[in-house]
Amino acid sequence: MRYSARAQQIFGYPSVSIHQMVEWIADWLGAGGPLLARPTHFETRDGRY
Repeated sequence: MRYSARAQQIFGYPSVSIHQMVEWIADWLGAGGPLLARPTHFETRDGRY
């Protein structure tokens, strides 16, 4: 079973759409909301996070 399917069984379908989350994040950043300033390691290519 996919992890997302299992999570949906446990927690239910998300009540917030991805579009709404993107809007909230854009508003937060646009308003100068604080960031954690931590590296995401998105650029990591060696498989270690």
